[in-house]
Amino acid sequence: MLNHSEDSGADNSLLMYFITIDIETIKTNNNLVPYLICGYNGSEYITSYGLNQRTLFNDFINKLFTLFENRKRFFNCICS
Repeated sequence: MLNHSEDSGADNSLLMYFITIDIETIKTNNNLVPYLICGYNGSEYITSYGLNQRTLFNDFINKLFTLFENRKRFFNCICS
């Protein structure tokens, strides 16, 4: 049986930094090419799309860092 995180001694601060990521691809010249990246943290979505891989991943990583930084500031305000 699984215990609630408070009962198990788990670090609750890790819960606010969890995100699922999905990368969609198309097949071009027998290669899988990413064109869409989505992230979801349980309440907010971030997405990036395009065929230029460098721009696609840079845009997504920047949005991901911004999402984490905004959540960190929010939780620091309400937890302090």
